[in-house]
Amino acid sequence: MVAHYFLGIPVPSPIAQPIYQWFTNRREELPFKSTVVPEDYHITLHFLGDVSKEAREVLIESLPPVIREISPFTIKANAFGYFGERNAPRIFWVGVEEQPILAQVHQATGRACQRAGMKLETKPYHPHITLARRWRTEKPFALPSFSTELESKEWSWEVQQVVLFQSHLDRVPKYEAIHTVSLG
Repeated sequence: MVAHYFLGIPVPSPIAQPIYQWFTNRREELPFKSTVVPEDYHITLHFLGDVSKEAREVLIESLPPVIREISPFTIKANAFGYFGERNAPRIFWVGVEEQPILAQVHQATGRACQRAGMKLETKPYHPHITLARRWRTEKPFALPSFSTELESKEWSWEVQQVVLFQSHLDRVPKYEAIHTVSLG
């Protein structure tokens, strides 16, 4: 089986668990085929795909100098959304504030990836936490007005690290931290 890798920001358990509980309590309103377990909650910085051991080693060497220049920062969930068809989305997510420091982390990690010879996605960056995949009913999806609920939630945390994850599609949780670099 081919191994896939990505760089991401982990969501700590004290935040992931309440988000997961919130989603679980709305399973009738949000009938998706698969639910992401809270241990796998993260914000993807860069999907890398199948990369060689040598490229991973270069990336691991390239990350600390660019990551340590960035101080820890606070991030907050601020909206719900989806990717895919409007009536039958393939991904349901909770978004986070797009702020300059998060863009700086995205750009800095991107430069480290490029130094390692990795090709990066060219799509616009939309930081989010995937909660579920594949709409499963004939009834059309309609994004409920859950975003107003976010105003009362304390779904914010201090980002302190960037992690190189490996995906294991045959396990739960799916994502294994291979290397961690602390900010600041």
